[in-house]
Amino acid sequence: MGSYVGHVLPGSIFIIFGLWWWFNIFAKIAKAQLNYFKRRSLAQQGCTEKFDLELDFESSVWMKVPLPCLRDFPAEPCLKVIGCTVGIIAELSRGEWSLLDSHGHFSHLNNFGHATMYGSFLLAAMAEILRHYNILFLPPTTDYVMFSMAFFLVGELFYFHVEGRNDLEQKVHIPLYTVAFSIAFIIMLEAWQRKSLILCMVRSFLVVLLGAWFFQVAHVLYGSHPWQDISSNHAFVAIVFSWHILGLLAFLLVNLVVIGVVMFAFRKATGWSVVLNPSGCQEKSELHSLMNTEHDNEDA
Repeated sequence: MGSYVGHVLPGSIFIIFGLWWWFNIFAKIAKAQLNYFKRRSLAQQGCTEKFDLELDFESSVWMKVPLPCLRDFPAEPCLKVIGCTVGIIAELSRGEWSLLDSHGHFSHLNNFGHATMYGSFLLAAMAEILRHYNILFLPPTTDYVMFSMAFFLVGELFYFHVEGRNDLEQKVHIPLYTVAFSIAFIIMLEAWQRKSLILCMVRSFLVVLLGAWFFQVAHVLYGSHPWQDISSNHAFVAIVFSWHILGLLAFLLVNLVVIGVVMFAFRKATGWSVVLNPSGCQEKSELHSLMNTEHDNEDA
């Protein structure tokens, strides 16, 4: 991983999976908001007094593909298995599959460290697949524990990775293991709070942040103009990390606003309304009412 590509590759993987989780979370939020508008319309007609935003949510360490042919297939865990296997083979092949040099000293430690990181996610993905198919008896939160341990090992590896490095390298690696440890902690909380949407959102946010910071480390250490190991650059690292956090928070808020606006516009565009009949409250759309009217006219 001591290269530009070596940092960009895992960063891209974390960003892709983090955004994939975001997409699924936003889809659930959009559905909940649409139901909220319907219940609020009912309340305005006097059918009900309760129209709070309710979200039927249960977290998972992986998200299902919203396609009928893949809905019951663990596509995400299988992709993790394939990607991690390729990563392990690539890292160990670069290290010539040897842990000792000709003098009997440990060598290729970076390659073996990165292979260990991929191996932790490989085991976590295998646990997800076993849980999905009930191949082995595993406690309900086994996949969460394995996934949490994978990120904990990422943090542990990067924590010791900076020993003997210059001050700049140590500074840019601090956010990596800090975020990795935070993700591990959040996933453990998710195991006991499966209904918590905010924990799943925080996990997705931190994974995207971790991937984005991998890109930043690649730019700082291996970009076209590597940063110098000076005090001003050390201080600027903290500012840049804060910008990453604020930028992702702004992106998250913009997405939530867009979802609300789109759902409200969809409700207006489809002309969805609520009418009352003697037997109680009934939800109808103006389009459905218009179709019924045209059908009655044809019969007449």
